[in-house]
Amino acid sequence: MSIPLLTPHPVRVQCPNCGLPITVKLHTIVDVGRQPELKIQLLEGRLNMAVCPACQYRGAMFGPLLYHDADREFLGAFLPQQLGMGEAERQRIIGEMTNTLMNSLPPQQRKGYLFQPKQFLTLASLLDAILMADGVTAEQLEAHRARVRLIQRLLDALGQDDVLQAIVKEHDEELDYGFFMLLSSLAQEAKENGQEIRARQMLALRDRLLDMTSWGQKAGLERLVVEKLGGVSTPEELADRLAEVEDDEELEFLVRLARPALDYEFFQALTERMEAAARDGQKQEARRLRTLRSRLLSLTEKLDKELEREVEQATRLLRKLLESEDPRAAVREHSERIDDVLLSVLSFNLREAQRVGATAAVERLRTIWQAIMEMIEESMPPEVRFINRLLEAEFPQGTQAMLEGNRAQVTSSLLEAMQVIAEDLEQQGQAAVARRLRDIRGQAVLMV
Repeated sequence: MSIPLLTPHPVRVQCPNCGLPITVKLHTIVDVGRQPELKIQLLEGRLNMAVCPACQYRGAMFGPLLYHDADREFLGAFLPQQLGMGEAERQRIIGEMTNTLMNSLPPQQRKGYLFQPKQFLTLASLLDAILMADGVTAEQLEAHRARVRLIQRLLDALGQDDVLQAIVKEHDEELDYGFFMLLSSLAQEAKENGQEIRARQMLALRDRLLDMTSWGQKAGLERLVVEKLGGVSTPEELADRLAEVEDDEELEFLVRLARPALDYEFFQALTERMEAAARDGQKQEARRLRTLRSRLLSLTEKLDKELEREVEQATRLLRKLLESEDPRAAVREHSERIDDVLLSVLSFNLREAQRVGATAAVERLRTIWQAIMEMIEESMPPEVRFINRLLEAEFPQGTQAMLEGNRAQVTSSLLEAMQVIAEDLEQQGQAAVARRLRDIRGQAVLMV
């Protein structure tokens, strides 16, 4: 038995900007099981969009809306207060929409929750409920709202350098990778909605903040470091690249990145070059190489001591997590102390436990690892979480199946995130992963 889709109906309205009569196709029922693309349009503010052919005005039209997600047994009704309806009229319209939905469903899908739709006084509260039904927590919603509010404050301060710098100084720690991902996503969304001026403002803000924020400056410096180390294959080439760097901070970044290559063989080759220059009477070259060796030895010793302290702290934290009655709760309690060093220590201990056959320890360590991965994933934007899952899937069949099974997430915002992340991966020297992501993006492009 074929089930007819719930179709929009045309409504004649006046353009709020120029007054021209225009026709809008208005959806009053969104059933995500049958039309998942409508969910994305609703969450992105593009559902029931009015476009004026005369003045190019674009804006969402507000009307009664019934939202249904059968997988989560969620039914929500929103009637804008601007319609000025009394309670009796509101219940009549909700009843009519609910009956229309139920009549379109096969009998086995007509469950009890459909008789009690949740009512929402604002569209924002309905959207929050939809996201929370998808597993987004109230804390994550508030964090997202806080970022959006901060973006608006920064946009309002564009052109006022003193004000902009003050806001950046106050919120520098919050202006991180997730913030810049959201800003880029909102700029892309504005462009797609015809808000060219706002999109350009957001992109101008992003470029300005990359120069002003600690994260942006660090990201820029790291890209420069990766570029300088590109193509280096011998100790001699590495020494030449390092010798070109005069800035101490930049040299420290390079040393951190290239630390595994700064081994006994490297310093032996550097010493031999220095001694050969001295024998050949190249005093300036010998002095330059001696100064470089001294700087590198000092930096590597400093970094090794730092790492030793960090490993000791990470080992103590791991022991505390292992001894806790609830490892998942303990991971969240110490979330601020969980970093790459802890993950390295955890990974090492897990391999050792597997090697000696310590089954109980392996299980406990895996529980902690999984809890950390879950916590990290929860803090990521939805697009990044989905991209990580795609990168773990087999290409091309596995990725294609995942994309098709999650069509609602395959949007222009996802494509933009894929492009940004692929560029970041290339700059970090992970060309193979970047190529894989671009291949997956090619699959996704055909579905948008």
